[in-house]
Amino acid sequence: MPEKQPTLEDLAKLEADSLKKREQARKDYMEGQTKLSAEVPERFFVLAKQIREGVRRFNGAAPIQRPVQYTESPAVTTRDSNLNGDFSLEVKRNPNQVVVSLRSMGGSKAESFIIEAYGSVGVAPMVDRFRLRVDGIWKESGVLWRMACDKKALDITVDELGERIVMVIVTGQITRLWNVAPWVGDRLQK
Repeated sequence: MPEKQPTLEDLAKLEADSLKKREQARKDYMEGQTKLSAEVPERFFVLAKQIREGVRRFNGAAPIQRPVQYTESPAVTTRDSNLNGDFSLEVKRNPNQVVVSLRSMGGSKAESFIIEAYGSVGVAPMVDRFRLRVDGIWKESGVLWRMACDKKALDITVDELGERIVMVIVTGQITRLWNVAPWVGDRLQK
């Protein structure tokens, strides 16, 4: 027996419900973006503190001839309330260095930010350059952080990132950013 076709009234109700759901989804998205516009800069300041503390811990742990150097922009030092300022920091130990910055993303109605880093490790001609990106997605349970190095997802938590960046500079090994690097072992088979 053929299935009963919906009436015009049923179709109108389905369309109205669909429109209402889309409007609610758009409203939820904008609320999430507004919350992220506060969360990402705050995460940047936490990351800067973790990196600064990691450098202090390494340099203070034992007498060393080549200490790690840490510098930050005045906007980071003063926690400038104008988020369009220069929010950046640099960690280096020759020949390794990384610059971490808070970037404003244009093109959306709500102000949005990402954390970006670029750096290099190794002695010429064996220099490895890398880029990091940290951004967030707002979920009902809070922020879901996405982190990647050269478009390869990091398998660490956002709370581990500061210490891992310092480890990369100290050792000259980009693989310190992962527990298991994406090009090693079992991860290739997944």
